Amino acid sequence: MKALLCLFLSSAFAVSLISCATNSEANASIKPYPFDTCAVINKPLEGKRTLRRVYQGQEVLFCCHPCVKAFDANPDPYMPRIHAAAAGGAEQPYLKSGAQAAANAAVEMGRDVQ
Repeated sequence: MKALLCLFLSSAFAVSLISCATNSEANASIKPYPFDTCAVINKPLEGKRTLRRVYQGQEVLFCCHPCVKAFDANPDPYMPRIHAAAAGGAEQPYLKSGAQAAANAAVEMGRDVQ
């Protein structure tokens, strides 16, 4: 009985070590967010608690929950500039006016709800 218990505990320990190694490898492949502003409304993130998502292997940072919701609903307008900057260090261009207006509206709607 003692032998079975030792075998079970050692197996559980080995599985947990393998799991930790897998998580470390997954985190190593995540590309860091290249900007110091919110992905949706370009608001500076300095000194604020940021919210984080990983989308298609790319870390994305946000200033508030409404921005996260706007991104989750449609990440396509935001990802090309993030990928371009992460790959080549390009400057952060502002979103096209329609996408920026939609993002601002989403943030405002979120503020009304809070």
